Amino acid sequence: MYLEFDSSLQVGHDQIDREHQVLASLINTFLDKLASRRDKDQLDRCYQDIYDYTALHFAHEEQIMRDCAYDDLALHESRHHKLLGELQERSRFILGGSVEELEGTVSFIYDWFAFHIKTSDARLAAALKLISPAPVTK
Repeated sequence: MYLEFDSSLQVGHDQIDREHQVLASLINTFLDKLASRRDKDQLDRCYQDIYDYTALHFAHEEQIMRDCAYDDLALHESRHHKLLGELQERSRFILGGSVEELEGTVSFIYDWFAFHIKTSDARLAAALKLISPAPVTK
């Protein structure tokens, strides 16, 4: 199960789409190392890379929302906070979890990534198009 970053995951905002592509790549690297049964330290580092980049990406999105006075900023921020908390909570499964917990973490990451982009981020991109069409891809 790998993430294919295709047009269904593009929201139409250059920066957000580029960052989503990087996240998809980081997730796929994690999945590759998991599938090839690399050592747990490498797996943990890859997971930490996903967490760190996700936090950075969320900070960028939130700044974009503040800059344009996005109406759903508080809700979107709360979703980001919840997602980061869940990623942090699941990090313990990387080094010491059961196979089921690790598989659940992989499913969570995969589902979260696609769902968040197709819902919350798509709404943000639509609002940005109305405010300022310049930074949005065609």
